[in-house]
Amino acid sequence: NAHPCPQPTEHYVSSASPTTENNIFDETVTKGQNFEKYHQTQVRCTPLKKVKPIELYREAIYTTQILSNIHRVHFQELTTIQRYVILSIRQQNA
Repeated sequence: NAHPCPQPTEHYVSSASPTTENNIFDETVTKGQNFEKYHQTQVRCTPLKKVKPIELYREAIYTTQILSNIHRVHFQELTTIQRYVILSIRQQNA
């Protein structure tokens, strides 16, 4: 049996984290050149079909302050992992 070749690993090294609220929101965050590859990530949740993915942040985040902060940092598109995890965390904390 032939084994598929593993995908090359890509590493992301971020710059120093901002330390104040103004620094966090003053800094513009842009999509990295490999951002679209996040949509190729396969997510498997157990039990199967229990967690439904979300398409928009507001589908799972109801706190105005959090949604405002997401808007302030210009996050528009969820990664595949965020689509599943955000709602899962809310369900566990309910």
